[in-house]
Amino acid sequence: MKTVEEVMEQQFEVKGEDSTVSSAVKVLAEKKERTLLIASKTDILGIVTTTDIIYKVIAKDKDPKKTKLSEIMSSPVHAIGPGNTLQEAAELMTKHKIKKLPVINEQGEILGIITVSDIIAEEPEEFNTLINLEVPVEKVKVGS
Repeated sequence: MKTVEEVMEQQFEVKGEDSTVSSAVKVLAEKKERTLLIASKTDILGIVTTTDIIYKVIAKDKDPKKTKLSEIMSSPVHAIGPGNTLQEAAELMTKHKIKKLPVINEQGEILGIITVSDIIAEEPEEFNTLINLEVPVEKVKVGS
């Protein structure tokens, strides 16, 4: 079985927690990325995805120029080591109901990021593990 390091994406973007959503969107659009890691000089503080921006900023009519990434980031961030297997990554994602994992070394340096899509592309049999990642949908009253 392949390791996380063999499959992880090495292109990722990092911003500080005081950065605005507006500045983050510009970086994500320019780099054609969907995920942004929020970090200090020594720690990963959170993670923000385009989905977070849609649901936590746009849908709630918040001003992206005034909203800080710290207000919408998911935290704490679960991470994995480069030597872990894809199965271990899939199990960690399923356990914590997450779709992306930063990859860090023993010194705490960010090496990359691995996603559900990366795992399924390399190890389709892990789909059975990852199937439990479904996100709960709010109940909607039909016909009202």
